[in-house]
Amino acid sequence: LRNRSPGAVILFYHLGYYVGEGLANRVNDLLKDVDVSREEKIRVGLDILKCLGVAYLDLVEINVEDYSGMVHMHQSCEVTPIKGKMNTPSCHLVRGIISGLVSTMLGKKLVAVEELCIAKGDEYCRFNIKLI
Repeated sequence: LRNRSPGAVILFYHLGYYVGEGLANRVNDLLKDVDVSREEKIRVGLDILKCLGVAYLDLVEINVEDYSGMVHMHQSCEVTPIKGKMNTPSCHLVRGIISGLVSTMLGKKLVAVEELCIAKGDEYCRFNIKLI
């Protein structure tokens, strides 16, 4: 398989970003009367994606003071079907979802940078979360 075109990459990322942003707003609304940390709210958002079968994401770490973190993904509807068939990280939708979710939860513009990818043949996908 060839890698996605630049236009598709941008579209998938931004679509994911808005999904993540909406998910964060929904989680915030659902938990507004409960004393829950921002880290736990991010975990709830990732768990919802797992329950929906979108992606199996684990929050490895999050630092709410310096706005950084790491998420691992073990499977997703986006890349599991193309495992080992791509030569670059290919989780643009999920990368966008993570970026939108953590940006909204932490109130800063953040981006998830994919360093390992199932589509490349890696055992799991790894996203490092960074300030833009």
